[in-house]
Amino acid sequence: MALTREQPGDRLAIVTNGGGAGVLAADALAAASGHFAALAPQTIERLDAVLPRTWSRGNPVDIIGDAPGARYAAALAALFGDPGVDAFLVLNCPTALASPEDAARAVIETVAAKHAAPNGRNVFTAWLGEDSAAAARRRFAEARIPTYETPEDAVAGFLHRVRYQRNQTQLMETPPARTDPFEPDVASARAAVASALAAGRAWLDSDEVRSVLAAYRIALPAETDAADPGGAAAVAASIGFPVALKIRSPDITHKSDVGGVALALADAAAVQEAAATMLARVKAARPKAKINGFLVQQMVRRPDAVDCSPASTRTPSSVRPLCSARAARQSKSCATPRSVCRRSMGCSRATRWPARGFGACCRDIAANRRRPSTRLPRR
Repeated sequence: MALTREQPGDRLAIVTNGGGAGVLAADALAAASGHFAALAPQTIERLDAVLPRTWSRGNPVDIIGDAPGARYAAALAALFGDPGVDAFLVLNCPTALASPEDAARAVIETVAAKHAAPNGRNVFTAWLGEDSAAAARRRFAEARIPTYETPEDAVAGFLHRVRYQRNQTQLMETPPARTDPFEPDVASARAAVASALAAGRAWLDSDEVRSVLAAYRIALPAETDAADPGGAAAVAASIGFPVALKIRSPDITHKSDVGGVALALADAAAVQEAAATMLARVKAARPKAKINGFLVQQMVRRPDAVDCSPASTRTPSSVRPLCSARAARQSKSCATPRSVCRRSMGCSRATRWPARGFGACCRDIAANRRRPSTRLPRR
């Protein structure tokens, strides 16, 4: 992984001198829901010109078992010109007809000469075998080309890079900046929260959630409350199909745990049937829960969307564990490993160990926290 660059896409082209190795790589890619590169007609023509007539004419590109290094170089050069390929996996099975080290040398020289990576495209390799592949693997390491012992490991390395790049892209996503002056309706948001607190609830109901989000102009899909299954069907028809249906209850926080959510309902009959079934199921699972009817929402489908559940909590500073030099002196020793203590407990300086057992000073701190007359300084 340290030898790879940013991975621009997830379409993989496989080059191999052995059909079996190519199948292993293809199966690993398919099992992990990876994507094969579809070779362009021009690429097929270029490969036809440099490969034997019996080559596979597709991806994986099987260049036949007697392939010398020159054939590897020609196949890679043809593939490097295909913009529909995001990464390359080159495999080699040891045979008595060609040298694995010669094939590795050809791959390295072709990557250097043809510049496979100006567009950020990575080349992965897997030379099968032990003694016969050792020299080739050393060459790849010296050339800073990632190499693996099996086709499956090479595919896993490629997919790790794809997923990492995808995650980094998602982390960098930000909503566009507002161009209009915006002032949140803080009073409305606070009123919704105060209403829940006054009712003795730690969670907002759907009406209060709508009020808070509206106060900050956060868009919601169209939604309406309904009292019974028939009302839910009528409301769904006015919203437009498909819809999502959810039970409304102040006593049920996680609705899906009791079967209180139904998605992608396509017509009024489906909504009414789902609502009746949901009501019976929820009453059986939580017979004492108060049911306030249903929430009908417009069904939202967005490809590659990420399901997020934002939440916040506050931890009182008076109960947060804290190590200090004074605590260490009071406990006489501390067996907490320095790295663990500093990282997990907030130590700002080294404490003394070792006699009283793991975390002795931290236990003393907890005891001192319970004594009103004792206050430990933050360091």
